Amino acid sequence: MNKHTILVVDDEEDLRKVLAIRLDMENYDVTEAASAEEALAITEQKSFDIILLDIIMPGMDGIELYNCLKKRKHLADSGYIFLTALGEREQNQHTEDASGKDYLVIGKPYDSDILLQEIKNRIKTP
Repeated sequence: MNKHTILVVDDEEDLRKVLAIRLDMENYDVTEAASAEEALAITEQKSFDIILLDIIMPGMDGIELYNCLKKRKHLADSGYIFLTALGEREQNQHTEDASGKDYLVIGKPYDSDILLQEIKNRIKTP
């Protein structure tokens, strides 16, 4: 059986690494990107079951990245989860610009067990 693939996009290296280790322990195939631009390059040809996005990043933010990724046919069915330290009001202001509403927003710091359950809930199984 193939491992499910997850892309973790976060400019904070420590958070990205901890999350990648935890997901790897759960037997996911994890790829990391330190910026939206790096994520765009990685996803040029490769698809992912789940894409975890930080909202606030230097340069292109997570919302802009989400809108770009959703336009790629091979990523249209991916599950998207935003991870953010923004408060609820700020989250709503930022996510208003997200095309579609097929994503979940989880606040930082997050409960890894809840995040893992949400990932499992969003994995498309044939």
